[in-house]
Amino acid sequence: MKALFSYVNWGRVLLTGVLVVILVVILNTVLLLLTTRVWGQPDQAQLTIQISSWITYILLLLLTFGGAVWVARKVEREAPLHGLLLGLVVALILYSFRRRRRIMQKGQKTYTPEFKREAVLLVQTSGKPIAQVARELGISDTSIQKFRKEVRHLKRALEIVKQERELSSALAARRHAIEYEPYCRLLR
Repeated sequence: MKALFSYVNWGRVLLTGVLVVILVVILNTVLLLLTTRVWGQPDQAQLTIQISSWITYILLLLLTFGGAVWVARKVEREAPLHGLLLGLVVALILYSFRRRRRIMQKGQKTYTPEFKREAVLLVQTSGKPIAQVARELGISDTSIQKFRKEVRHLKRALEIVKQERELSSALAARRHAIEYEPYCRLLR
């Protein structure tokens, strides 16, 4: 068994495995964007997710098979073993990505904009400390701090939009006045 693995070109197997995973991620992103464009309506979101997952698995199988054939053609000995090892390398890389993503998703909670707004309003109007309000709502202090920061950014963005709208209307009025000024002189 040791002699069998001594002929394995690990560099080629690992490099091809990484390239297959990178290609799957890139092509899957492009295909996800295309399916979102085609079936992008909110009522068809589930269909988009389903088609995207099917495409991912098909793409993964095809690219892994193609990479295994390429590696098998490039090596002189033990071609089937190289193809099998490439499949295992790709599977291990993707398994580690999915496991890491699941761990990250478990730690992150998503809150509706209404909940965030109400939490910030409760802190502002109740006079209670942030820690107490956070405990009452069952969230962390840092979440409320993030909510407050989001609200501040949204207020600033709203102010900028209002200023731009006022400036735009003032410029339109000025353009209108300049355009019709010669006619006003004639009427005087």
